[in-house]
Amino acid sequence: MQSYIFLLSGDYPDLAFSELRCVINSLFGGRKIERLHERLASTSLEERGAKKVSSRLSYTKLIGQLICLCEVKDASDVLTRSYIPVNPSESFAFRAIKLDKSVSIPSPVIERMLGGVIAAKGFRVSLKKPDRLIIGIIYKGRIAVAVLVSEPSKEAIFEAREPSKRPFFHPSSMRPRLARCIVNLSCCGPGSIIIDPFCGVGGIMIEAGILGYRTVGIDLDWDMLMGAKENLRYYRVYDYDLICGDASKPPLRSGFGCVITDPPYGRGASTYGKRHSDLIIQMLESIMPMQAVIVTYMGSRLEESVGRLGFEVAETHRIKVHRSLTRIILRLVRKHVDKVSGDIRHSSNR
Repeated sequence: MQSYIFLLSGDYPDLAFSELRCVINSLFGGRKIERLHERLASTSLEERGAKKVSSRLSYTKLIGQLICLCEVKDASDVLTRSYIPVNPSESFAFRAIKLDKSVSIPSPVIERMLGGVIAAKGFRVSLKKPDRLIIGIIYKGRIAVAVLVSEPSKEAIFEAREPSKRPFFHPSSMRPRLARCIVNLSCCGPGSIIIDPFCGVGGIMIEAGILGYRTVGIDLDWDMLMGAKENLRYYRVYDYDLICGDASKPPLRSGFGCVITDPPYGRGASTYGKRHSDLIIQMLESIMPMQAVIVTYMGSRLEESVGRLGFEVAETHRIKVHRSLTRIILRLVRKHVDKVSGDIRHSSNR
């Protein structure tokens, strides 16, 4: 086991931390994850496990293998005594990242000081094209020094799946980074089946399929379903089923493992004359999943209604889209399901 640090998104740090926690718990069960700062978390993983976690995250900026964690004033001495997991033949550069104003020393000074300590241990410096990047994340007067492992949220990773890049475009389709995140928030274990009762052109199904889940999409609009089929095949997602039908009366047995969906709302979407809240309640009442992640613009107004159906709101996140629209992400669990781990690995509808 090795210690890893995770630098979370500055825009939505709570959402990023929840995503990280859900991914780790769904893959490895209960694992202690320490939140060192609003934007910084740490846990212990095998190297293979860290790569697996990295491949799934969308709101984590970077992951690093921890070298040392100490007060900034002690950093030179501690780093001198620490093992540096870098091959001696590889060059390195040191980069300081400040998360707050707790340390007045300028970042370039810290970089020269700690980079010099590492160079003195026999490692070669290359500021232009380093083989490895060593980062020092500064917070609350402390510094976490780590070797960069990956940058999961890089724009290039998701850019190719933006709605405008898909063969079948629809303006209301969710962007891939957020779609990936809400799939992760479900805490569904490997091999689970995910249903999107308002699948549209398949934005959520694409991300779930890439992560290895089997997916089922339902929509009333045949053209949208054909668009979803085209998009799924374009991104080489093949383990899915598409159903043209009403989400309030789906041809599925009750107790389906996991629902992840973004029901229609706003000017660019049609609800076929039904209220947004009614769509959600009728869908939940019909499918009765063990767990659900729902994107809505209604928060507390839905909580009482879903409570009467036997669901609890495990967590809520808000994402501002523009001045008049804030997306609200609700993670719902049936009252007998563990709210922290969301373990439903034995509830898939196979």
